[in-house]
Amino acid sequence: MAGIDLMVFYTCDQSANNYYDKDFGQSVIWDIPLLEGYHFEFVYNSSEAGSQGHLPKGILVSRIKSFKPDVLLVYGWKPQSHLRCLRYFKGKIPVLFRGDSTLVDHHFFIKTIFRRLYLTYVFHYVDYALYCGQENKAYFTNARMKEHQLRFIPHAVDNERFGSNQEDFRDQWGISPNEMVILFAGKFIPKKDPLGLVRSFLKAKNRFEHKVKLVMVGNGPLKDEIEQLAKGNDQIQIVPFVNQSYMPRVYRSADIFCLPSKGPGETWGLSVNESMASGCAILLSDMTGCRTNLLREGGNGYSFKKSLNNDLTNKLLKMTSDRKKLREMGLKSKEIISNYSYTKGGEQLGRLLDQL
Repeated sequence: MAGIDLMVFYTCDQSANNYYDKDFGQSVIWDIPLLEGYHFEFVYNSSEAGSQGHLPKGILVSRIKSFKPDVLLVYGWKPQSHLRCLRYFKGKIPVLFRGDSTLVDHHFFIKTIFRRLYLTYVFHYVDYALYCGQENKAYFTNARMKEHQLRFIPHAVDNERFGSNQEDFRDQWGISPNEMVILFAGKFIPKKDPLGLVRSFLKAKNRFEHKVKLVMVGNGPLKDEIEQLAKGNDQIQIVPFVNQSYMPRVYRSADIFCLPSKGPGETWGLSVNESMASGCAILLSDMTGCRTNLLREGGNGYSFKKSLNNDLTNKLLKMTSDRKKLREMGLKSKEIISNYSYTKGGEQLGRLLDQL
């Protein structure tokens, strides 16, 4: 994509500054650069009654017009300002759309019908949708977008950074080399269901064939309940919030990364990308959006059904029963995630732009 002049307009700046994250339950300022290497502008709400992301009519459209773009890419349609951009620029320049919603947790028939009708209205203002995976593609197809309008741009993280040979935290955490580590890293919130993982681990703890430790990294409103469940159990370790520059070391400390989400709203799960780039085997619930793309059942990990009470417990026992197989799964994860990279995504986007 050489020669392309890129300008990013942000309608929210909380991730760029010190802000209070209600899910983590603490103030957060990311310790890796987020605004380097490209041109950007924050389009702030100047009205007292409004809020970031819901700008007074026309402000975002006006700022984009001043840049005189040849192509527009909009992330998400829920803010009214984003939807106005789709409506205004449709037919004037090619309009691309990116969002990672899925149908994985849509169970209510009537609600789904009305949602489909509304999404069909929204996406008729879009020329091309950039889907991140198969579940996301199904979402766009359900909204009656045509196959020729859909382009695969994989969800990606910095695979090189997470795959680097950094030291791990095992010594610092007091974990011996012969212990297997199951890791959860993220927000301690109901959607992620960290409590479900702890309960399943407790059911399995006396049945493991090898020494196994569960490490819970993060913070959030469920922290007290997690600590209460883990109280007095030296096989469970709780680690406070770890910032981004140290996360590769966190993943490198683990053998298995588990994302036990129960939805709604686990549209992908980028922590799975990060853990795979770091060489972890993965264990994912069937409510996780990335499962269809990133998991090879029995190859680099397993999935489990949230509706089956003991399925997670049984999969924990299965994955920790064979050290050699577990190492092979970690290597397979690194192989699979190599196709979900910034480079691959850039190549795909470049091909689309060349056609416009």
